[in-house]
Amino acid sequence: MTDLLTPRDLIEAMLDASAELDSAQADLETKTREQARSENGYRKARANAYLGTSGTVGEREAFVDKATGQERYAAHLSEGLAKAALEAVRSRRTQLSVLQTISSAVKEELAMARTGPEYGP
Repeated sequence: MTDLLTPRDLIEAMLDASAELDSAQADLETKTREQARSENGYRKARANAYLGTSGTVGEREAFVDKATGQERYAAHLSEGLAKAALEAVRSRRTQLSVLQTISSAVKEELAMARTGPEYGP
């Protein structure tokens, strides 16, 4: 037996999807702010480490990479999490769009059930 979606089911699903989209959007904002803070911290740590050492450019770069490993990791991790949060928002938008399409199809089916198919001008 097939479960049929009622208009009320679609409304509930759309409201749920809308709430999930709002939540994902808020998470994206949080992750984006965290990413900016992490990147800023990494850049400052890198600049300070570079200025605090001497030697050839290669030696200085090696020292900087070693000294700022934790900051670099945090910056790259937060960048990845911000990208994942953006993809979550996009996914939620797509899910809501699908529900809107289904809702439109159900609306047309109900209209046809009331009036029957209309042909010609």
